[in-house]
Amino acid sequence: MRQRKTKNLEEKLKVYRHLMIPKEDVRPGHWIEDFFSEMKPQNESSRVEHPKLYVEIGCGKGRFITSMGKRLPDDCFVAVEGQPSVAHKAIRLAQGEGLDNIKFYVGYVDRPEEMWGTGEVDGIFLNFSDPWPKKRHAKRRLTYRDRLSSYSRLLAPGRFIQFKTDNDGLFESALEEIEIAGLEILAMTRDLHNSEYAANNVMTEYEEKFSNKGEKINMVVMR
Repeated sequence: MRQRKTKNLEEKLKVYRHLMIPKEDVRPGHWIEDFFSEMKPQNESSRVEHPKLYVEIGCGKGRFITSMGKRLPDDCFVAVEGQPSVAHKAIRLAQGEGLDNIKFYVGYVDRPEEMWGTGEVDGIFLNFSDPWPKKRHAKRRLTYRDRLSSYSRLLAPGRFIQFKTDNDGLFESALEEIEIAGLEILAMTRDLHNSEYAANNVMTEYEEKFSNKGEKINMVVMR
């Protein structure tokens, strides 16, 4: 979907530089110490010595990542969004909630290993990714086998990748790619909101829109 241009976007984004991660500042393997060292615990008794690091690739307007940041205030979250105008909305949402455990990378991640170190990430979320429906564009999908393999190398032992979509064709393709990539499926449903996983589900903007229309949401968790 084409996004409306945001007037003076570059200047508006500068206001939120404290929440944004420039590519040149990234040191794979050092995200928490470099970008989250000033996080304040909810209270001293709940201080987490080793906070977890979660990444959402394609955060959209930020509802999911902001909800997760509120749910797990002592863990760290990185939201990746390639469209600056969309990222601006997500950043404003996180700022409005006063959250200091979410940072934003505005750009596309073609080589995840240049962003995060092996075993550095505890969870990767792929929510309603671009389906790239044409067969010749299959390698561009975030669920393509090579990308899944790259993501899996970033994961700490026993951690996960979660993928959600309303697109049945993309979901079936993703299941095939998971098998080819040699990943293990931990949980899977073709009707998330009527499944055993519904209680702990955090919705995105698109997810609420689609589910309100009666469309079923597919989900798979893998490692």
